[in-house]
Amino acid sequence: MATPPDLLDEIAASPALGAKLAEARAGGPAVVFEQVVESARPVLAALLARVAKARVWIVCADVRSQEAMHNELLHWHPDALFFPEADRAPVEGALPDPETAAERL
Repeated sequence: MATPPDLLDEIAASPALGAKLAEARAGGPAVVFEQVVESARPVLAALLARVAKARVWIVCADVRSQEAMHNELLHWHPDALFFPEADRAPVEGALPDPETAAERL
C-alpha cells in the first residue's frame, strides 16, 4: 500500500510559495510573505520551520494568539514548543514561580 502524499509538501510545491520558500532556504535577504490570512499562518510557519537551517521563533501579538498558533502548529509541526509567558510577581521583590521559571529555561 502506497503512503499518502505529505500535505505540506504538496502545498510547498505550488509555484509562488515554492519560490518564496526557496528564497528562505537560500538564506538571502529577508523574505516577506504578505497578505497571509490568520488561519493559514500556522501552515506557513510549519513550512518555514521545515526549510529553516536554524531555530525559528514565532512572535505573536498576545498570549491568546500565541496559544491558538501553537495549538494549530502542533498539527503541522509536532516538535513545536510553547514559550510560556513571563511570570510577574504580584508584589515587588517576590520570587517567581519556580515551575514557570523552569519551563521558560
